[in-house]
Amino acid sequence: MSGSPHVGGSRLDALRVASDELVDHVRALAEAVRASGSSAVSAVAGPVPGAAGEMLHSLRSVMQQTQAPTALLDVLMTEIGAKRALLRGLQEQLAAFDEELTVLESSLAPVQAWAHQWAHLQDALVDTVRRRPPGQPD
Repeated sequence: MSGSPHVGGSRLDALRVASDELVDHVRALAEAVRASGSSAVSAVAGPVPGAAGEMLHSLRSVMQQTQAPTALLDVLMTEIGAKRALLRGLQEQLAAFDEELTVLESSLAPVQAWAHQWAHLQDALVDTVRRRPPGQPD
C-alpha cells in the first residue's frame, strides 16, 4: 500500500487481498513441505517423522482457523447490512406516517377554526343574555 489515504472500503479490500495472498502462500508452502517431506520422512528413522507430522498437522490446523474469522466477518457484515435495510424500511414507514399526519392536520384545521368561531359565538350569546336591558333595576 502506498502512503496515500484510502477510503475505508478500499483499505478493507486491500487487507482482504493481502490476507488471501498470505493464506495462499502458507498453503503452498505447507503443500511443498508435505510433498517433499513425505519421501524424506520415510527415509528418516526415530521420532523425527512423528514430530514432522505433528508440525504439519498444527500448520494445517492454523490454516483452517484462518477461515473462521473471515466467515464471522462475512456474517457480521451481512447482519449490519440487514440492520441498515431494516432502518431504511422504518424510515420509509415514519415518512409515510408523517405524511398521513400532515394530511390529518390540514383536514382538521378548518374544524378547529370552526370550533373557535363557535366558542366565540357562544361567549357572545352568553354575554348578551347576562346583560340586563336598560332601565331594569339592579
